[in-house]
Amino acid sequence: VHRALNSAIRAALTPYWRRLVSESVSLSHSRWLVLANVAVIGFVIEGSGAGIIGLAFSPVMTELGWSNSQTSTLATAFIVGGLLTIAAVGVALDKYGAPSIMAFGTLVASIGLVWAGHCHSWSAMMGAFALAGMGFSASFYLPSAVVVTNWMTTRRSLGMGIVMGAVSAGAALFSPLIGWWTELYGWRLTVDGIAALLALMLPFILLTVRTKPPGAQLARNFAVASTDTHTPKRDLLSSAFILMVASAALVAIG
Repeated sequence: VHRALNSAIRAALTPYWRRLVSESVSLSHSRWLVLANVAVIGFVIEGSGAGIIGLAFSPVMTELGWSNSQTSTLATAFIVGGLLTIAAVGVALDKYGAPSIMAFGTLVASIGLVWAGHCHSWSAMMGAFALAGMGFSASFYLPSAVVVTNWMTTRRSLGMGIVMGAVSAGAALFSPLIGWWTELYGWRLTVDGIAALLALMLPFILLTVRTKPPGAQLARNFAVASTDTHTPKRDLLSSAFILMVASAALVAIG
């Protein structure tokens, strides 16, 4: 009787067990696939964006006859544009999800670069670089952190390390390429080319990036409801958060 009962229970549970294992393996593969897609996006978008600002300065000064201080305000406009956008990006991520925000930011950055490539006045160039800064701010860093955190439930530090490594590798590759393209074709055509490259990334973002795994939201809400005692005010005033903000500010100034 014991053996018969054991066999019956095993026969009843085996299909569910196999399906659970299959789904776990599939989800594990999906995690690494999503991580790889995010790394590719960072490699292309942030890698090309990191090289365009400094490398465009010298030809802009030569063509338009601007001073060093006048040209350097373009970098200020780029950074301030990103600064004014990033808080809104955080709010929008909760409402619309990472793929939509990354795609929208990439589109805005592309439009800003096209505008910059056809400007001839200082005020128009400032606006173009500010718009590009807004787009780059929304296109990757914060959305990618949300995606990696949601998908890499056990190896988040490794996941973020891989993504940031891809960004650094992209900057290392694109910087000399952008310099070479600028020498051959001029800075305006180079900027247009990078804008076209960003536009080509739009369908890739929408097709391959997902904010969270299927069914993850219910588990997360349950965990927050049962264990989370943090509040936004307490977190924003915590010493850890203040030190991180101060550290980031010092890095930017340096």
